[in-house]
Amino acid sequence: MSIIKGKGKYLMAAVCLIVFTVIFIRLAQSGYAQSTHKTYLELVKEDKLYYNEHPSFEDELRDAPESAKKQLDSWERAVARLKGRLPVEDWKLISSGDIDLHFTNFLPSQEVATFNSVFYGDERKAALEIGDLFPGALISPNQDQVILLWEKGDGSTAYIQMDSKTDLDGNRTWDLNGKANIIEKNVK
Repeated sequence: MSIIKGKGKYLMAAVCLIVFTVIFIRLAQSGYAQSTHKTYLELVKEDKLYYNEHPSFEDELRDAPESAKKQLDSWERAVARLKGRLPVEDWKLISSGDIDLHFTNFLPSQEVATFNSVFYGDERKAALEIGDLFPGALISPNQDQVILLWEKGDGSTAYIQMDSKTDLDGNRTWDLNGKANIIEKNVK
């Protein structure tokens, strides 16, 4: 009789384990179905393998307003200097660290590869120096041009222009538009 009771305990434990497993799987599936995150397979199908998510500059403005405001003020001074040279009035100003959140996450992978090779390329590496402030980026209204800009340690402004071009097949690629430019501190 005690053997049957012992087996009943094991049977009850197994049934409970199965029920909890089924409940856990159902809850996990329902939570995943409501998620806004795309699966790897969805990203592959959409040709969005460069898709990134991370805290944004807006998060930094909220969490560390003093340092974020210093960066924003710097970019706005750089844009003001740039306006005397280029028509950038309607362009969108963002943190260069958020270029993926505002721009490249919405491009095909092939285009992202050419954009990133220019955006993070040798011209940027050569122009950025110790003491320079973190770069911002301007995106043109039709998203065919991007300008990387920042204040240098001496107060001057550096900027690099990037332009897109579309080939006969409709594929867009990105190239530098000249070298890095410097606008001296006292020039407006």
